[in-house]
Amino acid sequence: MSYELMDGVERNRAHPDTFHIPYAEELDAIKVGFWVKVGAMTPKAHRCEAERFWVKVTEVTPEGFKGTVDNDTVLANHHGLRYMDIVSIERRHVLATMAPPAQ
Repeated sequence: MSYELMDGVERNRAHPDTFHIPYAEELDAIKVGFWVKVGAMTPKAHRCEAERFWVKVTEVTPEGFKGTVDNDTVLANHHGLRYMDIVSIERRHVLATMAPPAQ
């Protein structure tokens, strides 16, 4: 099953007062071990438009990031993504970031 990730930049342009995304500096700071929140789109016939979840970054690429889904997804039957699946993410798909705890 293929998936489509929510375009956070597009959503922010359409709803700048209510749909916030990370600043470029926050995206630039993402390293292996960070988490990024993304949204997988579901069919419009389903009552939810997207399911948001965390991905643990395993690689920083020229296009963005690669990582593994780091929590159980509720709507996996609609978008196809499950815990530990590998995901390729462009910077425009990042809805939030979280650094690992300080050691």
